[in-house]
Amino acid sequence: MAYAGRFGALARSIGVASEKAKPKNTKKAYNPKKHEFMQYCDSVFGEETNHRIVTEEKCYGFISYQAHRGKTLKENYKSTSDPSVIRFDKEDFDRVMSKIQSFDQSITGWAHYGEVLGFQQVNHYLCAIKEIMANQRDNQQTTLRNEDLMTEQLTKLLQMVISRKDKVDKALYKERTTSEFAPYKVAPEISRIEYYMWHYNNSSSLASCASSLRDRYHYLAILQGVLRSESMYLADLSDLTDFKFQQKLEPDPYHVTVLSIGRGKTNQAKTIFGRMMRHRDPRLCSVGGLGLYLLARFQTTNEIDDIFDFTTNKTWFNTKLLRNMQKCKKNCDGMYMCLVLLYQCCLLIIFQN
Repeated sequence: MAYAGRFGALARSIGVASEKAKPKNTKKAYNPKKHEFMQYCDSVFGEETNHRIVTEEKCYGFISYQAHRGKTLKENYKSTSDPSVIRFDKEDFDRVMSKIQSFDQSITGWAHYGEVLGFQQVNHYLCAIKEIMANQRDNQQTTLRNEDLMTEQLTKLLQMVISRKDKVDKALYKERTTSEFAPYKVAPEISRIEYYMWHYNNSSSLASCASSLRDRYHYLAILQGVLRSESMYLADLSDLTDFKFQQKLEPDPYHVTVLSIGRGKTNQAKTIFGRMMRHRDPRLCSVGGLGLYLLARFQTTNEIDDIFDFTTNKTWFNTKLLRNMQKCKKNCDGMYMCLVLLYQCCLLIIFQN
């Protein structure tokens, strides 16, 4: 819908609200790519009128460049979303496009591609262009739609990006193990990781102990509930529920805890369910970890005495499940450092073995 007509102001207001509601990580991932595309338009099509308007030609040229350029080294990566930062290199663009035009697969071989971007990274650039085009369409600057960008040439380019990965990796003698297999390599170290979580930040103060128990429960919940770490940050106390399930031939019932999180990164407006059962090993039991964490939390923050009245939903219903243990702070940004140190510890454990 264009931002014009009787309901144009309403549509613009909703569009602004939708943009503000996007997660920070999503903006951090896509905004730099949008700025790079704009700089590409300024540099390559600067002599044209309205040179920043998305067209099929501009999209195909930009995606072709991203699909064939080399990977950016970590020390040269610019994570800021500042539009004034130079992201597009015209000289590198000319070099890559010249390389593409002179490339003969039958003569050169797959190693000629070198360390290039995979399909997911290339697709991120395409999605960024689609967002720019959607905004231009709403402002009545263009009539192009997503299907218009997906020309036959662009479709073939994306298919080539998908199909070349294994062939390029083989030509460069790269390990065939993918990121999907990485969790299985860490699985034997779960008990040692949990031991680290139990002792991290565990000092004599009650707040430190409560923080340690929070991080431990966070880890066990995402492990057993198959949840994203970021999804746990969005969970409220009211998202928790539990029940007991009795099997006919077993003497004791199963105690199951369920987290129903209303929003997340990839759920597309569908509720995320994390299901956790009691573990036979109490050190790895997320249900017990939840109990210990909430006990330490309520004793540290005095929420039970000062804020919560569980007979009145408005006093506790929308309170975050994970929070900072300092009474003046409710966010849990400090948990990030714990996770960073945890992964560093995992690397040391693996390399020592």
